[in-house]
Amino acid sequence: MSYRLYLDIGNSALKYGLRQDGEWKLHGSLSYLPDPEQEDMIQDGASVAAQLGDMLDDGGFVVADCERLVYCCCNPHVDRLLTALTAAFPCGLQALGKDIAPVLQIGYHRPEELGTDRLANATGGALLYGRPCVVVDLGTCITSEVVSAEGVMLGGAIAAGRAALLAGLIISVPHLETALLQTDVPILEEMLGRSTAECLAVGIAMQLAGTADRMVWEALEILGAEDAAIVVTGGDAALVEPLMEAPTILDDKLTLEGLRLSDGYE
Repeated sequence: MSYRLYLDIGNSALKYGLRQDGEWKLHGSLSYLPDPEQEDMIQDGASVAAQLGDMLDDGGFVVADCERLVYCCCNPHVDRLLTALTAAFPCGLQALGKDIAPVLQIGYHRPEELGTDRLANATGGALLYGRPCVVVDLGTCITSEVVSAEGVMLGGAIAAGRAALLAGLIISVPHLETALLQTDVPILEEMLGRSTAECLAVGIAMQLAGTADRMVWEALEILGAEDAAIVVTGGDAALVEPLMEAPTILDDKLTLEGLRLSDGYE
């Protein structure tokens, strides 16, 4: 039976969602495999495409039954990944913003600068939760998307996310690397560290939550709507959202939903 596949091609992972009969049948994330032959951390496109095919196969779906594949992308180093996906999926690829026109108006000075992942977030937020709305995506970067009552994606903000903060600390304060990369830090019942590793975990979580909250409050002031929907998504959303003061909605599939809605699919 045919299905549609939606892909969010990010900086560190590919998120996928398979839609059939009005339901998400599969969704998940695949981390990229760096190519050792490249100086930059460019994904091994063939390996990622093969992993995606394996995930579909494990879920009982075959690549040949994909009737449409729609993607958004914030990563400029994906040429080989897109080539591999094009070769793997006979239906071809449809890009949001290129092959699929935006549902929302874009208020950027230069609309082409807006990352299509952020466009998908804004679309999902507006069409699922109403306008006006504010979306905060907690990934490699923290981004906010602000959508007006008239359906215009006005703009937003971009700040360092957890991965970027960790990388910056390791470069700037190298003697903290061991503590930063410690994986056995327990889940804390209170925001108070009692070791270097715990203090770093608490501090980074506070910084992420504080940044996200400030993005929200600034957006609400601009919108002039205290009751606007506030939607949180992204890989670190489950970590940060409980620490935020703003009343939020947690939606881990928001970007995929935005792709689906942009595609006009139920």
